[in-house]
This record gives sequence, C-alpha cells and structure tokens, in this order.
Amino acid sequence: MALKITGCHGFCEAELNIIIHPENIFYQKVQPKDAQEILTKTIEQGEIIERLLYIDPQNKKTYPKEKEIPFYTKQKRIVLGDNALLDPTDITDYFALGGYSALGKVLSTMSSEQVIESVKKSALRGRGGAGFPTGNKWQFTRQAQGEIKYVSCNPDEGAPGAYMDHSLMEGNHHRVLEGMIIGAYAIGTREGYLRPGSN
Repeated sequence: MALKITGCHGFCEAELNIIIHPENIFYQKVQPKDAQEILTKTIEQGEIIERLLYIDPQNKKTYPKEKEIPFYTKQKRIVLGDNALLDPTDITDYFALGGYSALGKVLSTMSSEQVIESVKKSALRGRGGAGFPTGNKWQFTRQAQGEIKYVSCNPDEGAPGAYMDHSLMEGNHHRVLEGMIIGAYAIGTREGYLRPGSN
C-alpha cells in the first residue's frame, strides 16, 4: 500500500478527495478524522463508506467510483488527465507515465520542421482567449529574422477564478516543461521563460 499526494483532479467542489486504486473508489470532502475509518473499513475490510461518496445534486444518485461520476464521464481528460496519478514533486512518476518520451522522440527522430508540421496537423491551439494555432506561432517564430529567439510560457489565464493553468502547473508542470523544450527545438532556440502568474 502506498499513499500519494497528487495534483488537482479538477473536481474542486469535492476537495479534499481521495481515489483508492485499483478499485477506483472516490471519496470526497475527506477530513483528517476520516483517515482511520478509511484505513480500517475500506483498505483492510473492502467496505465502502457511504457518507464519503459523491451524491449527484440533480439525480441524488450515489457514485462510488470516480469514473462513474458525471463530472468525469463527460470529459476526455488530456492535459490534466495524469494529475490524479502522479506526485508532481517526483519526476519518476512522470517518467513512469511516459513523461518526456515525446521529447525523446522529437530529438531523436524529427527535424524542427517535422515537429511544426505535426503540431499544425494536431490543431493544437493556445489556451488564451484567441486560441491561436500553436503550429503557426512556431512556424512564424522559426522563420522570423534575428538570431535570438525565446520560448515564453504565461500560465496565467485571464478568466478570474478559473485556475485551469494553476491546476496544470501545480499538478503536472513536467508536461508544460516538456512542451516548452519541444517548442524551443521547433523554433530553433535553447532559451525559454516561464512566467508564473499572480494566481
């Protein structure tokens, strides 16, 4: 048995929440006083603690498993998908989930032009309000005159209280760093800046 502190699961209204694997049991609004009961009843005896389960406010149905909760079933989690599986302070967790493998592939098998074309085909867009195509940004930067170029990451979205970028930076910052390094390779630079926001 192992206890792992992970990044945000995205379901803020249910925090502090825990997921027990491999059963995928989801407990919400857990307090320190619940720890012994969880250990004894759920971990040791395999019992579900009903009062800690999520209850849908609309249909009043109780959901014992994270993957069944409507909040999650309606999502295809890509960027934040690994947050619940890794300790953001432990790089070995990121490696175990395939982290930095895209960077390895890029550096060993692709030219910068191929990277840009791949990103353009993926239709990846910026996370800001304009949603400008990332592949185009990279291509324009690579083709721009001048020897000095930088990768810049501004993880501070403009929507107050959204905290999307905040969740990503706290929960899986290695994904951001890997993307920045790939971007640097694509545009032809070795320098980048990460500007933490005020949130």
